[in-house]
Formats: sequence, structure tokens, C-alpha cells
Amino acid sequence: MDSGSYTTNIIEAIDNTDRIRINFARTLGAKNMDVYTNVIIPMIVPNIINATKVALGVAWAIALGGEFLAAQDGLGRLLIVSQQYMETGRMLIILIVFIVLTAIFGWIVKVTGNRITRWMP
Repeated sequence: MDSGSYTTNIIEAIDNTDRIRINFARTLGAKNMDVYTNVIIPMIVPNIINATKVALGVAWAIALGGEFLAAQDGLGRLLIVSQQYMETGRMLIILIVFIVLTAIFGWIVKVTGNRITRWMP
């Protein structure tokens, strides 16, 4: 997920905001900035968090592919050498390292998202 589709996801979330809530806020005297800060942003935060989770998963998949295809050193180089010498145990350990790193970053996004949206039921 590149930055263009991430931005598109956020714009779509803004377009899908509940117009009734916006109209209620305007009826109660909210100005444009008040509508954005008190109605629209709280409504799109869950979509932003979900888009971040998807982008994070795609980023780790691309990182693994890039490491496997063109690495001169690091985990990718170890993966290539392990493949050449048929060391499947080492390959599995490297893949487990990627899985653990992905899980850690996913957990960080989840905890941050839960903290940001703690007002939601």
C-alpha cells in the first residue's frame, strides 16, 4: 500500500462520515474547524488505524521480498546462503524473525489505536 492509496483511504473515510452528525454539530453552532476536530477526525480515526495495519503488513511483505531478492548483507543474505546450502532450519529461523518483528509492530499499532480510540465502545 503506497502513500497514494493510503491517502485515498483517508479521503474515502472523510467522504463516508455520517452527514447527520455533521448537520447536528452545525445546528448546535459549530464552526468548520469545530466540525473537523470534534466530529470528522474522531469518526475517521478507526479507518486510519485499519489502513495503517494494512500498510504495515504490506511493508513487511515487501521488506521480506526485497531482502530475499537483492540483499548484500543482513537477514536477506543469510536467507539466500541458507537456500543455496539447503539449510531449511536457518531459513525457518529467519522467517520466524520476520514474523516476530511483524507481530511486534502490529501490536504497537494495535495498542496505539486502542489508546487513541479508548472513547469508542
